[in-house]
Amino acid sequence: MAQGLVADTTEMLRALCWVEHVRDRFTINLKQVVDDVTFTKRGMSFVDSPGNNLSNGLRWMLKQADSTKGGRRLQRQDRQWNVKTVRQYLWQVDRFLEMLLCSVHITSGQPGRGSEITTMRHRNGTLQDRNIFVADSPPHKITAGAGRPPSLLVPPRCSSTS
Repeated sequence: MAQGLVADTTEMLRALCWVEHVRDRFTINLKQVVDDVTFTKRGMSFVDSPGNNLSNGLRWMLKQADSTKGGRRLQRQDRQWNVKTVRQYLWQVDRFLEMLLCSVHITSGQPGRGSEITTMRHRNGTLQDRNIFVADSPPHKITAGAGRPPSLLVPPRCSSTS
């Protein structure tokens, strides 16, 4: 059951990114990502660190939307967004996020409580610091607790980007 869920989630991600071939996927080598757990500046994320080369994800996705058949379906012939089709796409993104949440919940050892797993943040906010860190890959989810909080490992298959 868990393996099938992870496989379905992975396939859904590929479909949402309009990727048909492995060579066309946006890949991230998590072993090369540099992250600093102690950095608490508001808005900080390992995504923004220049050496990590992760900040071009939006540009890559917009290129996919403009250059693939699936992506072009989101636009009308006059190159404006087709609101109905975009809403359907965003509904699929929400479904993917639910499946990803379920995959992490089921495959990551002792399940986190709802408030722990649904408040995952990769960027420091105004009131709370992020709780997703890349440390010796795979990514860790730091759960709330007294003293030094425990980490919840995100399973390799769920954190794999290649």
